[in-house]
Order: sequence, then C-alpha cells, then structure tokens
Amino acid sequence: MRLLPSSHKFFYKHLASYMILLLLPLLVLGGLIYLHFIRSFQDEILAANLNKLDRARSIVDAQLQQLQNIGSQITLRQIDNHYRFLDRPLDALDIIKDLNNYAVTNSFFSEIFLYYRGDQYLYSSTSSISLEMMNQSIFKYPSWSHKDFVDALNSLQVPQVRPAEWVVSGSSRAEKTRVVTFMYPLTNFGVNPNRTLLLQVPEQSITELLLDVHDQYTGNSYVLDEHNQIVASLVADENLNPEEWLPLIQDSRFFTNSINLNRQPYLLSCVKSDQTNWKYVTLIPQAQVLQKVATVKLVLLFAVSLIFLLGAVVIGISLNINYRPIHELKKFTDSLWNGKGDHANELEAVRGTLHYFSHQNRELNERLMDHSAMAQEYFLYKLFKGAFRSSEQIREQGELAGVCLDQPAFLVAGYYFHSKESAVFEEADWQTALEQDLPEGIQLHARNELEQKKLLLLASFEPQQSARLYEMLEHVKARLGSWSHGLVTMGVSRSSGSAADIPQCYLEVLTAIDYRLITGIGQSIYFSDINMDLPVDLISSQQKEKLSLSIRQGHWDQVDHLLDEIVGNLKTGKASLFAARLICLDIIRTVDQALEEVKRTGGDFKAALPDVFSLKEFETIDEMAETIKAVSHEISALLDKQKQMKKQTLVDQMNAYIREHFTHPNFSVSMMAEHFEMSQAYLSQYYKDQTGLTISDYDTSLKIERAKRLLASTRLPLRDIALEVGYYNVTSFIRRFKQVVGITPGEYRKEATDE
Repeated sequence: MRLLPSSHKFFYKHLASYMILLLLPLLVLGGLIYLHFIRSFQDEILAANLNKLDRARSIVDAQLQQLQNIGSQITLRQIDNHYRFLDRPLDALDIIKDLNNYAVTNSFFSEIFLYYRGDQYLYSSTSSISLEMMNQSIFKYPSWSHKDFVDALNSLQVPQVRPAEWVVSGSSRAEKTRVVTFMYPLTNFGVNPNRTLLLQVPEQSITELLLDVHDQYTGNSYVLDEHNQIVASLVADENLNPEEWLPLIQDSRFFTNSINLNRQPYLLSCVKSDQTNWKYVTLIPQAQVLQKVATVKLVLLFAVSLIFLLGAVVIGISLNINYRPIHELKKFTDSLWNGKGDHANELEAVRGTLHYFSHQNRELNERLMDHSAMAQEYFLYKLFKGAFRSSEQIREQGELAGVCLDQPAFLVAGYYFHSKESAVFEEADWQTALEQDLPEGIQLHARNELEQKKLLLLASFEPQQSARLYEMLEHVKARLGSWSHGLVTMGVSRSSGSAADIPQCYLEVLTAIDYRLITGIGQSIYFSDINMDLPVDLISSQQKEKLSLSIRQGHWDQVDHLLDEIVGNLKTGKASLFAARLICLDIIRTVDQALEEVKRTGGDFKAALPDVFSLKEFETIDEMAETIKAVSHEISALLDKQKQMKKQTLVDQMNAYIREHFTHPNFSVSMMAEHFEMSQAYLSQYYKDQTGLTISDYDTSLKIERAKRLLASTRLPLRDIALEVGYYNVTSFIRRFKQVVGITPGEYRKEATDE
C-alpha cells in the first residue's frame, strides 16, 4: 500500500494521537503488572530463600538437641562421682564402650570426650587419654592453652560453644581441621557438676546444611550464637567484613534486608532459632538472587514494546485506509476551489467548501442558535400576536425556540412600571426572580417590553399548583417594585387549558392592566375579578362560516357586506372594549384560516392581516374592518388570476419546476415537495401516476440531454459539464451517463465530432 506523503499533517497528527492512546493503557498495564506481579514474584523468591535457610536451621537445631540428649543420657548413668582412672582402670573400658556407641550412631560430631573432674585422664570413643597428651599430641588447639583447657574442663558451669577454629590432630600434626567444640557440664542429681562432656563437631558438618540455601549463588552463610558470635561459616571470605553487617542483624524470627558491602548490594537474610537463640545468616549478591526477577522485567518490557510496535503498525494501516476517502474528498474540494483554497488541513477544506455554498442559511441559523434568548423573545412575540393556529404548532415551535410548554394549564401575567424614570435593572435580575424557588410543575417564560414599561410572563403549570403560582407572581411583583424603585401594577389573565387561547389571555392581561384606572396603581388586578359581560350574539357561527366561504370563493362584495353587518352589531350592541377586541380577534382568526386554505393553491399576498398587537392601535372598529376588506380584495384578485391560469395543470407546474431546477446540484425531491407543500411520498406517487415516470427519471433525462448538447457543441472539460448539468462529482456523472446512453461521455463526444 502506498503511504501518504509527509505533507499530510492531519494524517500524522491523528496517527500520533492514536499512538498515545495505545501507549497510555500499555504503560498503565505494565505498571500494574510491575507493581503487583513482579513485586509478588520478588517476594516469593525472598520467601523461598528464607524457607531454605529455615530448613537448615531446623536440621541444625535437631542435631544440637541430640548433643544435649547425649549429655542427658550420660548424666543418668550411675557412676561414682569421685571416679579416678588410676583407682579403677577397668571401669574405663565401660565408659569408652558407651562413648563409642554414641559416636557410631551420630555422624554429626567427629569425636566425643568425657572428663571426670579432678582426674588426669579424658575418655574418648576409642581410648583413654591423659590431659597433657590430649592438648599437646592428640588434638592441639593453637588458640586454647593447656592451662585454659584444663580449667575449662574442671570449672565449666553452663554449656559452652567454642566457635570454629583450626585444630591440629595426630602426633605428626599434619592434619588440620576446623572444629566447633561443644562442652556440657554434667552432674548426678547434685548441685555442682562432676563431669564435663566435650564434643568436636567439624565445621563442615554444619556448613553442609547451608549449601542448599546458596544453591548456585556466591556469597557466604554464617551460624551465630546467642551473642552474635560467628560459630561457623560456609567459606572463609575476608572480603565480607563481619563488622560491617553484624550490627545490622535484628533480633527477630525472620529478617531480610539489602546492604552494600564492598560497593556491591547484598541481600542479608537471617533466621533465628527459638530453641537455641542461634541465628542463621546468608549474604548473597542481590543481583544473583533477583536474576529471575530481572529476566521477567526484560520479558515484560519486550512484550510491551512488541505490542506497541504491532499496534502502531495496525493503527498506521487502518488509519491510512480510513483516511483515503478524506484525502479524496480533499482533492475534490480543491477542484471546486480551482486551486484557490487556502486551508490548513483536509477537514478545513471540506468545512470551507460547505461554508461557501451554505453560508447565508448557516449564518441565520447560527444567529438564532447563538441568541436563544432572542429566539424565545421572538417566539413569545408571535405567540402573543396570535401567529400560530393550533396548540400542536405552538408546542412544536416552542421546543425549537427553547420554550417548554408541556403543562396542561396556561395563563399570562403582566407587570406595568409606574416609575417616572425608565425601569433600570439588569435582565439577569428579573430572570433570577423568576427562577428562584421555582417548584416542580410550573414553567415561566418572560417577554421584555420595558420600552412600554411592561414585563409579560407566560406560565405553564399543573392546575393543582395554581395557588403556588399566584404566590410567586405576587413575590415577583414585590421584587420588581424594589428594583424599579417605584410602584408596579400586576395584571393576571384567567387560566386556560389550551395553548391556542394564549393570545386571548394576552388581551385579558392588557385589559386588566388598563383597569388600573379604576382600582388605582400598584395593585394586583385579576381579570377574573373584573365584571365583563360578554355578549355572545354579536357574531354567530353562521356568520363566521359565511365569511370564510366568501373569502375562499373570492366574493369580496359579500365579505364587505358581512363585515359591515358585524361592525354595525358591535356598535349598536354597546359591547365593552374587551368584548369588542375578542370579537375582532375571532374575525381575524376566521379570515386567517380561510386565507391559509387559499394559500395552498399558490399565490403571493402582499397585504397583511391585523393581529392581536394591532387591535390596540386601531382607533375604531371600522379601521380594522377596512384592513380585512383590503386583504379579501387581494384574495379575490388572486383567485381570478388563478382561474385564468387553470389550463396549466399541476403536472405542468411540476415539470416546469424540474426544468428550472434540474441543473442545481442541490435539487432534490424534498425541495420540490416543500415547494408544492406536499409530502415526498405523495408527490412522488402523484407524479408517477400522472406521467408514468419517476421524478428522478425525468430529472436524469434532462441532465443527459443537456450533457449531450454540451459534449457535441463545446470543448468544456467533463468536470465543468458535470457541474453544468447538476452533478457535483464527475465520476457519478460519467457512471450515470454510461448507464443511460450506453457509452461514456468521452466516447460520445468523439462520435459526435467524427460525424
């Protein structure tokens, strides 16, 4: 697959972002594995090392216990406390025999000696030896003088261990062995010891038990007595100075620590015996102990790196494949700009192109969306004006403007400011007053008419919340009065169960506020409290139906007659001002409904009907009637014009529309349906029933015929011809042309040129 050139910064920027997204979880996962698995693995290795050391400790403890048991068994023997070799030399044979039995059954020690205090002889497992010969000929302790040796044998009160030391054996003194000497004082149920048991244990017998701990490691192992003196060591290593690590030994059952010896990290492990208080210590280079951990770390690093590289390759390939359409779209937009576009990246190019073709509509939509308050203000303006014809249309348009009216009851409240100065306070102030403590089930929306010293509120609420709503309206009145530094008159309409009655509620509010002439300013005036006897016989339903029918039929003379009749009834009936306004509103709605029915047949009306706001501006009812008459006359003139054009059928209009718009790339059935005020499904079916063709078929035939003429008569490139006949994409044009004509546009041009 061919890679994209380096100039495509958009591609590489997203590639880098995906790589970061891939790397982050890998780092987190690797960190979790390191913190949990690696450390657990390391702890297991250290624990295994301590377990090996503890097994060696248990074996040595068992051997030492056997040595103590030998002493206890000898103690139980009934032998004269004052036995002397020279007195009874034959008894020495029994002693030697017993000692030999112990030596044969226990390989842990190399030699066993028994000494009767005050005697001049020692008894071993093989013979009796004089004290002088023992220390000078048989076993020579270089660091233990003869005098000290004899004193120790005669005065020892508690068991004693001499750390491993070199001992010269044999008369020739050619054999040197490192021996740990154990001495136990023995007594026959007395207070003072009368015998001393001496056992020689080769240092190797102890250190061999520590070999399993070291396994393949270097370093050293030690056995310490209860005073932290080295009893035995695996090797004689002068590099590991005991003075450096002995102070670090802790008096705990198990202990592990990392120390530096000779500029190298060592792992110090220690196990203490509860039986003897001896300590078993190993010093092993830390790198050797944790070699498996280091290997696992390298494997983990390699795995994470491999996953990252494989993921990077997959991301690069996938991004390249998915990016290809964007790249092609960028090339297409460049062709539309003819190389004049200056865009930072591919998406900017597409966005700029879309903006170029739709900026006017988009700017309008952006203004409406960016100024949601203005959209709400405009919606409330049209709502109070009476521009909507049904509750459903009011709710639909309200949702688009951000005004929610989904509660079942409605009313309008108005506040009139009596301050001599203009009401000066920020919009946020009264918005805060409205939103403060607003309970569930009540929705309030405000329309600012401060230029006329009025503020209008539209309330949508649950009927059971009406009492709470009236309390809120009074609270808002009080706060508005404090902000405007003057009196405020409040007018409240009656509640209604239909959103279509909101314009009438608006008239009720205006009437209630005007009623301050009677009640006085600064009062709360509820329209339901005003005595309004509404005559119901001034305009009948038959009159309204006749008026509507006359407008639809274009009989403007009958419209004039009916309006004159209704106005006459209003004048002679002495209706109240509010009643007259309601009747005028009813007439306007009747005319408006008829006007909408006529509009569906097509037409452009220049005159405008009066609305709820204009009812306040008319000086007389006659002015309102004349305005409605003017609209009716224009409807009548338009209907006459339509009758003259009846020969042009609806299908002809549709064909004319298609011929006019088929070269527009944005031409669609939805646009056509909106123009003829039909649904897309009905328009498509109607056109096919009347012509036998679909709209797409007729549109395509017009495009292909025009393309043929341009191919035969001009040298325009195919891209320009495609745009001329309504195709954005030259590839789509070529494919469609070949489907219809059977050959490509290039082949058709060649044939036309040859002819």
